[in-house]
Parts: sequence; structure tokens; C-alpha cells
Amino acid sequence: MSSRPLQALLFLLGIILFAAGMRAHHVRRNAMVATWAAQNDYQILQAKTSWFPPLGLAWSTSKYQEKVRVRVFDRTAHRIRDGWLILGSYWFGLLDAQAIEVRWDDPS
Repeated sequence: MSSRPLQALLFLLGIILFAAGMRAHHVRRNAMVATWAAQNDYQILQAKTSWFPPLGLAWSTSKYQEKVRVRVFDRTAHRIRDGWLILGSYWFGLLDAQAIEVRWDDPS
């Protein structure tokens, strides 16, 4: 087998593995957000990842943690709340599915 087709095949395999890893990461993140909302009796109105979270949040979390901006409807208090979800642990990121911290815009 010539080296050219082998290189092309390996390159294509690398792209496929990268895309599959990114997809798995997004699926894991969305599952963690949905589980958190269900456990706390929230209805998710909006959830999006920000490339540039607030500076205070960026300095107090690790690069392995996902920062997700959420807007939820609190079914027990009957109100809408906005805040940031920090998913995963400081060192292991999304591998720790139980590590979810929320920082509300309004602390009450």
C-alpha cells in the first residue's frame, strides 16, 4: 500500500475521532444539565455555553469545567432565575457527573 492513501485514511480517521469526541462531550454536558434541572424541579428555558464567561467565573474555575449560562423556571417558587452552572470537578471536568455548582445572579 502506498504511503499517500494511508496518510489520507489516517487523517480521515483522526477527523472522525475528533468529531465523535466533541459530540460525546456535548451529549454529556446536556445530560448533566438536564439531570440537575430534574433533581431540583427546574424547567430549563435556556442553556448555552459561553466562550467568554464573566471574569470572576473564569478565574475561580478550571479549564476542564464547563460553564453554562442557564435560565430556568423554578416550579416550587414559581419564578424565573438566571445563573451559571459549573459542571464537573476542578481536576476531572465532566468525568465527575455529580460535581455541579450553580451561581445565581440573584442570591435569594
